[in-house]
Amino acid sequence: MTAHGSVGHDCGVGCPHHAATAGLGWTTDEPADHRGYRRDARADLHPYLGAMRERVLIYDGGTGTELFKYNLTAEDYGGEEINGCVEWLLKTRPEIMPAIHRRYFDAGANVVETNSFGVMPHVLAEFGLGDRAEELATLAASVAKDAAREFATPDRPRFVAGAIGPGTKLISLGHIAWSAMLQSYVVACRGLIAGGADLILIETCQDLLQTKCAVLAARQAMRELGHEVPIQCQITVETTGTMLAGSDVASALTALEALPIDVIGMNCATGPDLMDTHIRYLGENATRWVSCLPNAGIPRNVGGRAVFDLTPDELVRWHQKFVKDYGVNAVGGCCGTGPEHIRAIAQALSGKSPGRPRAESLTPSLSSLYASVPLKQDVGILIVGERTNATGSKAFRELLFKDDWDGMVALAQEQVAEGAHVLDVSVAWTGRDERRDMREVMKRFSTAVTIPIMVDSTQIDVMEEALKFLGGRAILNSVNLEDGEE
Repeated sequence: MTAHGSVGHDCGVGCPHHAATAGLGWTTDEPADHRGYRRDARADLHPYLGAMRERVLIYDGGTGTELFKYNLTAEDYGGEEINGCVEWLLKTRPEIMPAIHRRYFDAGANVVETNSFGVMPHVLAEFGLGDRAEELATLAASVAKDAAREFATPDRPRFVAGAIGPGTKLISLGHIAWSAMLQSYVVACRGLIAGGADLILIETCQDLLQTKCAVLAARQAMRELGHEVPIQCQITVETTGTMLAGSDVASALTALEALPIDVIGMNCATGPDLMDTHIRYLGENATRWVSCLPNAGIPRNVGGRAVFDLTPDELVRWHQKFVKDYGVNAVGGCCGTGPEHIRAIAQALSGKSPGRPRAESLTPSLSSLYASVPLKQDVGILIVGERTNATGSKAFRELLFKDDWDGMVALAQEQVAEGAHVLDVSVAWTGRDERRDMREVMKRFSTAVTIPIMVDSTQIDVMEEALKFLGGRAILNSVNLEDGEE
């Protein structure tokens, strides 16, 4: 086995680096501390990040794009009731995914994604396969890892990104509870890591609260296994200029930079032309490495099939700009891209270095689901709206006593209109269930209020309940040590 941290090292549970933590909890430092992102320390620790420090990494293209070429029928999936569950193809057509991985590696990809986009139990349950999630996740990673080993060389290692998508339920809209989504992602990530994934890729993120949940689940899975891998998060920005839940890129970056993430990027929804301004923002402001995996343009519907028009040469020209001008560290493709696109990218960018370094710090900011707010305002002060505090606002208190949640939303929106930068929310009142009240308020404020939230409570469980609904970066207020440090 090569030395830990060296290029080409296959860092797994057998590596001595993990001997101290395997089965004994997890003591690895966080990716960032009070001084910022620990870039070199992380690159020294994880071969994937070490390779990214040296050169631009080339990702594969669309998995679905390649699967369509097989003209699969319900019989290939194992019956009508499982038709369309691409993860199940690992069982029914086990020869397909190894062939796709090999085609992408042969085209020049440094990284391939596992066939596990919807491998979470709450998604597979729609096909009656929820109890097979961890098994399928492990299989997806091990199949990709076998292909990676075939193509890896000492000077050119190949990596496997354990890919998980947003699922079929938006947590910010109340489609699924935090605890259910968290546990579902833990199962998926545990399987991917056990199968040999070199990183967890949380991609096509449409909702910041879902993204936060997936990140924390991935870290929990790592602690359970005693084995850490990097986390890469990629948001999806629609043609409207925001994520599906309404977040702009600035609010997304503020929220993601506060999480234990190593790479932040974009994928899916549009071609590189509509990603340009968003990738530029990430390139100029992110302290983490940046990735970009666009679609091959906006698809056209031709006879019921999606047709993508962006040619390999056009995709290459965009990626050359992203790497040279914005310092993007990992490039590849998503829907509509195939081995021909990846081959062209690899020929143009393999071994290249990004044209600009990552930022050393990010402007200290808060964010709601929709927008980012700098802590230091040009006007001199950060204005905190206090009229949603039951202790200080009679109007809010009376609405709380009547369980008039819509009235509270209206009061909160008035403060936004009046120029507040942050909204202080306190529902503590003697004789009432503070945790329940905070849950009901945050369930509504998280999507109805466009500015960041200050969660105001002395109770840790109440704060935790609030954070389960807030996709952005919040302030925790009134924490004290009256009960000691435990």
